[in-house]
Amino acid sequence: MMQIRRFLMVAILVVMTLIAYAESHVIVENEVTQVICTDVRHATVKYMLCYKILDEKAADYAHLVLPFDKNHKLINFSAVFTDQSGKVIKKAKKTDMVRSEYSREMLGHVSYMMVFNYTPPVYPIMVTYEWEESFTDDVLAFPMFYPQNAYDVPVKKAFYQLTVVDSIACRYKKMNTNAEVKETSDGKGNKVWTVSVENLPSIEKEPLGQPLHELAPRIFFGPETAKYLGTTVNLKDWKQMGKWLWNIRDGKTALTEDMKSKLHSMTDTCQSVKSKIDVLYKYLEQNTRYVNITLGIGGYQPVAAAEVCRTGFGDCKGLSNFMHAMLKEVGVPSSEVVISTKYDKIYKDYPNFNQFNHEILMVPMRQDTVWIECTDAKIPLGYCHMDIAGHDCLEVAAEGGKFLKVPSYKDADNREITCMEVDLQANGSAKMNFLQDSYMSEYEPLMGLIGAKEDVQREYIHHVLNKPLVTINSLEMIDDKKAYSIPHYEIRAKLEDKQYGQGKGLRLFIPVCPLHQEVSTPSNLKERQQQLVLDYGFLQEDSIIVLIPEGYVVEAIPKNIKETYPFADFTSELKLEGRKIVLYNRRLQKKGRYDKSLYADYCKYRETLDSRYSNQKIVLRKK
Repeated sequence: MMQIRRFLMVAILVVMTLIAYAESHVIVENEVTQVICTDVRHATVKYMLCYKILDEKAADYAHLVLPFDKNHKLINFSAVFTDQSGKVIKKAKKTDMVRSEYSREMLGHVSYMMVFNYTPPVYPIMVTYEWEESFTDDVLAFPMFYPQNAYDVPVKKAFYQLTVVDSIACRYKKMNTNAEVKETSDGKGNKVWTVSVENLPSIEKEPLGQPLHELAPRIFFGPETAKYLGTTVNLKDWKQMGKWLWNIRDGKTALTEDMKSKLHSMTDTCQSVKSKIDVLYKYLEQNTRYVNITLGIGGYQPVAAAEVCRTGFGDCKGLSNFMHAMLKEVGVPSSEVVISTKYDKIYKDYPNFNQFNHEILMVPMRQDTVWIECTDAKIPLGYCHMDIAGHDCLEVAAEGGKFLKVPSYKDADNREITCMEVDLQANGSAKMNFLQDSYMSEYEPLMGLIGAKEDVQREYIHHVLNKPLVTINSLEMIDDKKAYSIPHYEIRAKLEDKQYGQGKGLRLFIPVCPLHQEVSTPSNLKERQQQLVLDYGFLQEDSIIVLIPEGYVVEAIPKNIKETYPFADFTSELKLEGRKIVLYNRRLQKKGRYDKSLYADYCKYRETLDSRYSNQKIVLRKK
């Protein structure tokens, strides 16, 4: 009986594995990571990745991109591609990789990518990558055990081994896994940690589902202390980490005497601290350019402020430090802040650098705090954009790191208000006056229109109305960006549409709402596994007035709608006022996480939106 049970269990596991692989385009056959840390300043890592690429949709897995800098180097590399029969069809070595380098002058250090590209001639194809990396003065964390770092990718086997000399104390944090971390000794004065997993089914990317890092197994590994730039950093304590970040920046705020004089000439007549910040923020906008280097790549120490001033280039660290230096010179204290644009929460029980990829600046005030994004001065001063709003962060301070949270905004503050007046003619053509006001997070996607070419701005109007043939007779875009104020973008346009209404003979069919045509209904999964995640809350209000042409009456008009859910409210009202059809829509989406049982209601709600915006018509008939 036990053998039968065992056979049935094996059969069930095989079937489940086949099902898990059925929807995948690539399979991780084997992954091995071996980390050897010989002392607090040096480590080497050997990787072996074996993928089975099933079809062209996973062709990107035949490419490899690896980041490096002066402390992090590639020792060797090889790749072998075999077809389904096992025949080798391609081999590669380190010299086949291409180095893509950033300018040393721009950043003050060399950060670069090693890139290998290959286009498979057949599918399925097996690729085995093997390479080795070395770290010097940059062992602040060990590579993470993260065998499943993409959706819809099953993993057959993955193994991780960390070997560290006995004198180095280590720690780890497990996320989304019960895999055992085994600690042993190799008998040679080294401690060894190992962990392995097998037959991980793919994690489906569900519509509006949870981010992968909340679902996939991950284990952070790191030393309790490390050496970096000749200094010792205590990684067991967030306060000590923040203090260390402060210490390695000491001396990086020095400016030339000419620059100091210029700053004082710009700010000495300012009547308030906020006006000083505004003047210097505008200077930053006009005189520097952002170079995208992720925090940690290229070092945690910023380029000196004087160097950023000289070249006009900087990454997030360099630009934040430059702004910090300018404020310091004119008597305004500020603090640099490390943050993640990806993760909104920091693991407070596990101090680490893995979670940070960005840096901003904050100026504490008596009544409030001014948050400054130094990498994109198109962002209004004091406004917390979507990538950081509501996120945990760590203040870099002389007395030690402090946990802070960037402010977030109410859902209804992120407003888009659209008004249209439609003068409809008997032949279905129409003249329209269009006005759209966008605030806060609804303002952000429009920042790309600031200073854009006219054809780009006109394309936006065509996109909003989903009518590429609409004639735009006049267009005005106003960026009402003011420091410390609600960001606001206004668009005014006069339009003509030859086919606003359609029909022949006695009837004209006109859209209830020509706006928001991008709204669609997500697939309604039979067995939802994940929470419903709405990362963004907003309020959309539409007012459309259609003037009925002479000789026509309304024959049919859709009913009013009012739907309320935990995650959204939607109201749509249609009424007749003499010869006018008046539409008012109000859609409030509520940021949050909701039980998976509400996903069916969410799909129903989106069906309502899709129908109202895209399908429903008002029918006019000749008298």
